[in-house]
Amino acid sequence: MTATSIPALLEPIQNRLEVITPGKWFREYSDVIISDPDPRDVEEGYDDPRSMRIVRAAPHLNKREPQGIKNADFIANAPTDTARLLAAVKAALDVCQEFDDVAAANSGVPETKSFQSNRIRGVIEAALRGAGV
Repeated sequence: MTATSIPALLEPIQNRLEVITPGKWFREYSDVIISDPDPRDVEEGYDDPRSMRIVRAAPHLNKREPQGIKNADFIANAPTDTARLLAAVKAALDVCQEFDDVAAANSGVPETKSFQSNRIRGVIEAALRGAGV
């Protein structure tokens, strides 16, 4: 494990999240609707229907088919779920840094890493690389 490996693994996920269509994503039957309203409409309190985009989550399935609805739910929630997961990983890495700071202060050696932070970083890195998936 290297010090930059976890940020390097998180960076493409963050980059993909930052370039998706902005707005609220939600499911309607087996379609994913992305509401990307005109800023003027938001100020007035409504979405312009022309700014709605429909993503067909499962076009080969009947709109009332349970699997199509499950697929659409997954896709519609992906931006929010991804942002939350990224925040959770970054928070865990912040705690690792706190452990390292305490370990370094106690040892008097600035480069000292705590056992706990090394273990947490190792588990996070393995998961990001797909271990156990």
